[in-house]
Amino acid sequence: MFLTIDLNHSAEKCTRKLVRMNIPSGQEMEVCQIILNNCAQKRRYDPFFGLLGQRLCLLKTEYIECFEKAFQDQYDLAHHLENVKLKNVPKFFAYMLVTNSISWSVYTTSSSRIYIKSLFLELVKSLGGFNELNNCLTDPTLTEYFQGLFPRDNPKNTKFSINFFASIGLDGLTNELREFLRTNPTPTPPVPAALSIKEKEDDHENQGHIEALHRELQIQQQNKQDKKNKKNSHHMV
Repeated sequence: MFLTIDLNHSAEKCTRKLVRMNIPSGQEMEVCQIILNNCAQKRRYDPFFGLLGQRLCLLKTEYIECFEKAFQDQYDLAHHLENVKLKNVPKFFAYMLVTNSISWSVYTTSSSRIYIKSLFLELVKSLGGFNELNNCLTDPTLTEYFQGLFPRDNPKNTKFSINFFASIGLDGLTNELREFLRTNPTPTPPVPAALSIKEKEDDHENQGHIEALHRELQIQQQNKQDKKNKKNSHHMV
């Protein structure tokens, strides 16, 4: 499995090979770890690994759960990682987030919030101020690396990011996102097409069933009332 992932230069072909290996259920996490380890050990980030992870998540929901768990594990181990791994692994997960291969809910755990808050506060301190950090985050040559944290692919993800940074007291980092959201409002959903003749017939038939059921219930209620009245009249006699 290690050689399959490490030596194959086509993510699509590698995915097919992994599928043909019939990996037993429950070992998906092992596959995810091998992918992450290979990715982390490269001198530079290779997009191959993000593409591979994305394809696996499309094939089985178990891989989504495993990569989300691996995301949390990487946060816990971040202070033990070497500089190269600290660069490659976040780029991998940024791609997984941008492509919605894993859920943005991975940022909602308390440990993730604390980690990101600590990370950005340390960056503010190291760079010499909040404005300096903002300049880095908005630098055109660096923005591609922060797309996972400040997504603009759709309003839902953008709002999530804005709310998340607000929840950890760093809403100032999302000023550009707020402006982007203001100038790019959510598109109006398309008006549903007119019902087809078949759908109209189905609706008419369903309405008929409902009306028949309603009449039957009324008859049952009337019969019960008649029996009750009849019983009361006997008692009166």
